[in-house]
Amino acid sequence: QCFRCHKTFNTIKMRFHFKETARSIIDELFATLTKPPRKVEQKQPPRYGYQQHWQARWHFEDYRKCDPKILNDLGVWYDEETDRICVPIQLVGGEQDVERPFMSRATDPDEKGWKAQPFGITKERHWFTAGRTEFTSPLVLVEGIFDVLTPRLDGTAIATLGTKLTPDMQDWFWLHEPESVVIWYDPDEPGIDASKIVKAQLEGVVKNIHVINDKPEPGDLTPEEVREILGCVSF
Repeated sequence: QCFRCHKTFNTIKMRFHFKETARSIIDELFATLTKPPRKVEQKQPPRYGYQQHWQARWHFEDYRKCDPKILNDLGVWYDEETDRICVPIQLVGGEQDVERPFMSRATDPDEKGWKAQPFGITKERHWFTAGRTEFTSPLVLVEGIFDVLTPRLDGTAIATLGTKLTPDMQDWFWLHEPESVVIWYDPDEPGIDASKIVKAQLEGVVKNIHVINDKPEPGDLTPEEVREILGCVSF
């Protein structure tokens, strides 16, 4: 389209209208315009093992009290470009995800909020299992990643990455039918309300369901404190 006269030209009209212009120039122009766009490879930001950066190591090991062995087995890392720690998450169905999804957050504890990455990844189809596919009974449902890592509940707990039991997650429970489940969401109003909803969603699928909403969230407790509380659970 000509922005001066506002006429629209196809190849034939273009050559006719600009017949005084050398044909080779017109041909070169159209060859350029019709050339398929060049694929630009997106550069992946450099990944560093969390122990290679002092603040990432402090956040995981000192501030959140995580087990270095579990972290290394998971393959958590530090993104220097964004100054964020990154933790792999898993598809609810357990199959391999080609996108290699992860959750990231700032190393500064005062900067709140996890982000699902890469772009386009949604939490609805993912949760955090610490890389496990089999779990002891009772299975513990928690909200966040550190509610699994800090109290060393790998193989025992699944983080739903929020307070919703999505349709994919509900399908997983219908398929696996665990005998006993403990719902241990944060003891705030959203967590308490969500616990009631999740309990109703699991009734008829899970035989024994227990809700804990009068204790601190698991990520704020030591492994010993969490196991003592779970040991007192009765169905």
